[in-house]
Amino acid sequence: MPQPIKYDRGYRVNFNYEGRKSRKKFPAHKHRDAKQSAINFINTIQRGVIPDDALLQNQINEYLSWAEATGKKRPSTIRSDRLRLNIFSEYTDAKSARRITIQHIRAFQMYFLENHPLYRSPNSRTLGNKFVTWDRYKSAISAIMGWCKTRYYIENNLLLDTDEFKTKHQERLPQRIYTSEELSQIFEYFEDDKKLSAFFRLLAYTGMRLGEARQLEWKSIRDDTIQVLGETKNKRVRSIPISPKLKPYLTKLKKKGVLFPRAGHAYYKQLQKVIRDCGLPPGKIHDFRHTFGATLAKEGVHIGTIKELMGHQDIKTTMRYLHFAPKHLSDSIGKLSY
Repeated sequence: MPQPIKYDRGYRVNFNYEGRKSRKKFPAHKHRDAKQSAINFINTIQRGVIPDDALLQNQINEYLSWAEATGKKRPSTIRSDRLRLNIFSEYTDAKSARRITIQHIRAFQMYFLENHPLYRSPNSRTLGNKFVTWDRYKSAISAIMGWCKTRYYIENNLLLDTDEFKTKHQERLPQRIYTSEELSQIFEYFEDDKKLSAFFRLLAYTGMRLGEARQLEWKSIRDDTIQVLGETKNKRVRSIPISPKLKPYLTKLKKKGVLFPRAGHAYYKQLQKVIRDCGLPPGKIHDFRHTFGATLAKEGVHIGTIKELMGHQDIKTTMRYLHFAPKHLSDSIGKLSY
């Protein structure tokens, strides 16, 4: 017989439903007597009646409240995901996450890409939306389905269990590392533009994310270090030493306010322009960050130091760069004294 289990926000009940493990929560802020509500739910189960699953809209609200309370997502991301998930919930008309099928997601994808009325630009000559815009919706849907899976609301995350939702945009731009010659070409291309010249050097010499670089203010530059503040991905403040190759270009910028106020897509377009004009392989803004981590690993920098410089929350994320340092590892083995 299930028993009410106390947790930090109230009580929950673990039970089996249609051969699957399920979980029902009764948070104290929603129930006057959370424990009694859990007991009443257990009594309902014992009578052989399983209450209907929570509405999908309620699951969306619970997921976003959890993301906000735990700080897993930035406030701007939560606002965007709320809009995207509400549109998905309204279109699918599914009662709960468990009732969502591949057909629901496929139909919503086709509807969105072809003629979504809320996001069709009045000045656009083509109807519908781009694949890169669909990626943001797909990410939001996948995130809530993964969250529902951890709470036994659903058995599988449908978006991760199939390859049919992998977009052409993702296939066309794989992760890559810029060579020193390619970086020199990019830097030389923007030599006459002091802001773009400083921006791309900043990405290459600090490993900052695009969002972090766009929030950077002059007051964050202290002596020979840069304090990464604002809405960082992991809500962490970190200090990055300023490379001597970067410092002269930062000093040319204005000494107040945000240093790089342009929108993110504007920098992406500039990068695509230099790639096209210089005949470089396809790339994206985030590749500067991968280049930063890979180059440090090649030079034998300790993995813990790379983790701190890049602002990773888990060292497992940093471990991806270890294979760039085979010589460093071989030298370490050679130091054995026995």
